[in-house]
Amino acid sequence: MFIVTPIMLFLFLILITDPANALGGIFIYLLIMFARHLYDRYKNRKSNHEKDSGK
Repeated sequence: MFIVTPIMLFLFLILITDPANALGGIFIYLLIMFARHLYDRYKNRKSNHEKDSGK
């Protein structure tokens, strides 16, 4: 899914705009997905830390 979605998004964006804007849209999408992944890791680490500390 992580590979298919950017490709589909690129094909959609290339139909309505130029290639530079389409690549920019893909770059923004990948940045958001990476930030979401880091936030999920942070939440998991924080919840594990709270479980271990007994809070």
